[in-house]
Amino acid sequence: MHESDMEIWREIDNGIRQIDWAAWLGHSDGADYLSPAGLALHATMIEFFEDFFGPKWLPAAVQARKDADRAHVVGLGRFSPVFALVEGGRPGQWAEALRWWAALKVLQDAAVPGLGAVRRNTRKDVTLSKTLHTLAQTRLAVLGLHCGATVTLEPDKATGPGDVLLEAGESRVFIEVVTVAEDQIFTGQDEAYENHRRHLFALEFRFDVHWLGDIPGQLSRNDEEKWKRETEEAAARCIESLCEVAFDQPGGGVLRVRPGKAPMGTTLTGPMVERDQGERLMGKLEKKAAQSQGAGKAWIWVEDHGAFFPHTGFSRLPLGEKVAELAALVAPLLDAYAHLAGIVYTNASRRTVPLPTPQTERQRDGLGLVRGIPLDRVRQTVILNPRIVQPGPTGLVERMVDNEPAWLDWALGRFGYPGGLSSLLAPVPARLWTPS
Repeated sequence: MHESDMEIWREIDNGIRQIDWAAWLGHSDGADYLSPAGLALHATMIEFFEDFFGPKWLPAAVQARKDADRAHVVGLGRFSPVFALVEGGRPGQWAEALRWWAALKVLQDAAVPGLGAVRRNTRKDVTLSKTLHTLAQTRLAVLGLHCGATVTLEPDKATGPGDVLLEAGESRVFIEVVTVAEDQIFTGQDEAYENHRRHLFALEFRFDVHWLGDIPGQLSRNDEEKWKRETEEAAARCIESLCEVAFDQPGGGVLRVRPGKAPMGTTLTGPMVERDQGERLMGKLEKKAAQSQGAGKAWIWVEDHGAFFPHTGFSRLPLGEKVAELAALVAPLLDAYAHLAGIVYTNASRRTVPLPTPQTERQRDGLGLVRGIPLDRVRQTVILNPRIVQPGPTGLVERMVDNEPAWLDWALGRFGYPGGLSSLLAPVPARLWTPS
C-alpha cells in the first residue's frame, strides 16, 4: 500500500476521517499503474460513485453488523485497488471498479427507465445481497444495450417489479436475477485460504521465492502454527539450495516452493469442500420461478458468488460436464414452470493472466461459455433452455454472454476514450498478478 493510502487509512482507523470513495479507490499518488487519462478518469469515478450511492452508503457498507464482526457488505475490499494482495493486482481490481462506473454511466446517459428505482433501493438496503444484485442488474442492462436492445430496469409484472427487460425486434427477454453468496462453511474456508495466501506472499518477498500447488483451508491453532513454520523453513531451504522444496498439505495436496519470481500461469489452489449446494440453489430458483409467473416468458439469471466456486468438485469439472450437471439439476424446475424461457448460471470469481482462449460447449440441453474479461477475470456461463427453444430471445442472451469482453471498450469509446481500457493503464511490463 502506498504511503498516501496508508495515511488515509490510519486517519479512518483513528476516527479522524470517514471512509469515502477516494479512500476506497486510492490516492492518485499510489495509482502509478494508470496513464494520465486513467488518473483523470480515476478522479471522475470517485465523484460519480459519491453521487450515485450517496455519502452514507460506503460507510454503512463497511461497518460491522451488530450480530457479527463482518461488514454489512462482505468482501467489498476485494474490489478495491488499495487492498490488492499483491501490487500487480491493482490494475485488475481498478478495472473491476471501472466496469461498475461504466455500466452505471452508460445507463444514466441513456436515461434507462428504472435506474432511479435501482439507485433508491441500493441506498436503502445496504447488504451484500442487494449490492451483488445491483451490480448484476446494471451489468445485464449494459450488455443488452451493447447488443442493440431497448432496456428497462425494474420492469412491471403482475406480481411486482422484475429486474431487467430487454427488447430487440420481436425478441423479448424478461430477466429475474438470483445472487447466491457462499455459505458460512465456504466463508470460513475462503478466509483461511486468503490468510494462508497472504502468508505465502510475505515469504515470497522475504526470500525471493514463489509458490505453486495446494493451500489448506481452516486449520486448528496448532496445525496453523505448524504449517506456517513448515512454509518458512521450506522457503529458507529452497533459497539456500536453489532447488524446489515440496511438502504434503493438511487435508491433502502438495505445496511447492521454487527460487525466483513466479512465471506466468503459476497457480495456487484452495481446498475442496463438499456441501449440497445444488439443493440450496434449487430452493432459490423455486422461489424466483414462482415470483416470475406474472411476466410471461421469463429467464432466471443466477450469479454465483461462492456457492459452487471455488471449493466444490463442480468447479473443477470440464465445461461440458458442468452443462450436463446443471441441466439435470434444473430439468424438473423447467418442466414444472412452463413460463420459464431458460436459466443462466454464471460465475466470474476466477482471476488469471493471461486470459484464457474463449471456449464454447454446445449440447442438447444447454450451452457453456468461458470468456476472459479484461484484465484478469474469467467468466464461466451455462445457458439452459427447455426443449422448445425460442431462437430470438435465446440468441440475444447468447450474444450478451459472448460479447461481454467487448462492452467496456465500447462504453469507453462513447465517453471519449477511443483507446479503451489499455489507454487508461500505464505501459509497465509485467504489471499483472499471478493467479490463484
